[in-house]
Amino acid sequence: MKSTSDEIVLPRPRYRGGRRGVRAKSHDLYDAALGGVQGTDGALVREHKDIPVEGIEVSVERDASQERAGIYRLSAALSLTGDLSAAQREELLRVAQKCPIHKLMTEVTTEISTRYPLMVRSFYSNLIASCAQPDTGFPPKVVAGR
Repeated sequence: MKSTSDEIVLPRPRYRGGRRGVRAKSHDLYDAALGGVQGTDGALVREHKDIPVEGIEVSVERDASQERAGIYRLSAALSLTGDLSAAQREELLRVAQKCPIHKLMTEVTTEISTRYPLMVRSFYSNLIASCAQPDTGFPPKVVAGR
């Protein structure tokens, strides 16, 4: 999985040219959300409070052995590099424990609604939709990602 500021790119499935063993599983994505936000929040605090962190690595381990009974355990371990005092390390640990995804996973009931058809149009469906409009001139106006 690769992330930039505005997109997350996942490995392609094998039938679409991806490599064997590289495909992220749904649990991996869920677990990575926790580690990703904890690391990002730590980096933000580092900049805001000028804490001399050279690197933050978050490792998330799961225990799904009781998932069918309604218990899914995640354990996140922070690895911090840099010349940090004990107080600075504790502050970064407190921030990680307060991250919004941690709260969402532990304190909130999530309700999910899945609908059909998708509300997001692809580039091609926008093109078709704009060509089908009687008042549209040529070339058609195309709005992608809406």
